[in-house]
Amino acid sequence: MRFSPRHFFSLANIQMYWLFVIITALYLAFGQINTSKYAVPVMASLIAAGLVLHSVHYQWTSFVTIFTLCHVIAYPIGTLLVLSLSSPSLAIEPAIWDTTPLGLWGMVVGMVGLMFGVLIVRLRIVHSRKKMHKTKHPIRLTPVWFNVSLMLVVVPLVVFYIQAGTYYHKDVTGIDEYNFSNAATFGFIGYLSYISYIGTILQVRRYLYLKTKRDLIYTTVCIVIPFVVMLPSGSRVNTLLVLVIALLYFLEHERLAKIKYSVLFSSILLLAVLTMSIEAYRIAASLNLDSTFISRIASSAQFLLSPENDRIEYEKTSEISRAIIGRRLSDHHSVGYLMSVIPENFPHRGFTDMEQFAFYLLPTMVRPQISLDYNYDAALLMDTYSFRPNIGGSSPMLVVGELYERVTIQHSVLSHS
Repeated sequence: MRFSPRHFFSLANIQMYWLFVIITALYLAFGQINTSKYAVPVMASLIAAGLVLHSVHYQWTSFVTIFTLCHVIAYPIGTLLVLSLSSPSLAIEPAIWDTTPLGLWGMVVGMVGLMFGVLIVRLRIVHSRKKMHKTKHPIRLTPVWFNVSLMLVVVPLVVFYIQAGTYYHKDVTGIDEYNFSNAATFGFIGYLSYISYIGTILQVRRYLYLKTKRDLIYTTVCIVIPFVVMLPSGSRVNTLLVLVIALLYFLEHERLAKIKYSVLFSSILLLAVLTMSIEAYRIAASLNLDSTFISRIASSAQFLLSPENDRIEYEKTSEISRAIIGRRLSDHHSVGYLMSVIPENFPHRGFTDMEQFAFYLLPTMVRPQISLDYNYDAALLMDTYSFRPNIGGSSPMLVVGELYERVTIQHSVLSHS
């Protein structure tokens, strides 16, 4: 099949990712980034991720696609946002920023491994599926009342969170007001949120098949309600996850390229603004813990729109925005940090305490009364490695960091390789 630019753009799928890679390459080559120390690993990580997306045929709802795109956002895109600042120190501590290339190369290794894993699975499993007889099944759509009922499960969940003292993020009300005991004991209640998401997805599915005005209204309701009831909490995951899940399902099943482009680019802009706004909301709340939700919103707007504030040294509002988003997306700096201190300062842990992992599947309230190690808490785990010890927060080590942290290859072997 001969390549056609018109056909390529009409696909409106993740193959457009390569256009982003080309634009990034031009920006790194002719923009303000004049050092290969960061440019080369950024491009390498983007290309490695693109090869993984190609291996799963650019499917929006593939687990591998979602996993890969999350890494693209958290690694190279986060790095690019920080690189766009007048000084990376506006977003990331200099000592940690210096380890960024290590983290990016760690992602490259992880993506290569993931790609080979996909290819192996395809050879062993997908090939056998071709032998199965394919039959067409009638399309069954769940009724609106059922979809809305599932979605509304999020309302009693929020009520429970409030009563348990686990609804608000610790930065919103203060760490002393967050009930860590209830969070550990009743953490399994959070699975109800996934039931709510199922209701939202079922309604999105119904709309995509029927395309009626009535279903559009209910679809909007099923997306907006979980978002609104979680918004005051200050939790990015609880607030934004329903939007991301609905977006991915929509992009996979919507057939009109024009609509997909409109929804995709508007969603990217919306999620960027919301990420920045939620972080500003946390900062505003942390400065006045007794404030109301409305006053926190007002303070957040003032934080973002008033760069002359005494506590802000930045000169441009746009730079404040990029710094906030870049910092929030750049959890991968924990990976680079781990690679810089292990095994020089801390030994690889190998299989230590991994026998406890099975107990994590059980709700804390019913699991055996054993003392689980710090794997259960990402922030405590990074504290063990002295990552950002002077800041009341942390970044999880992510999958790449966890794998590297447990590698048992001796440093002497690495140094002679």
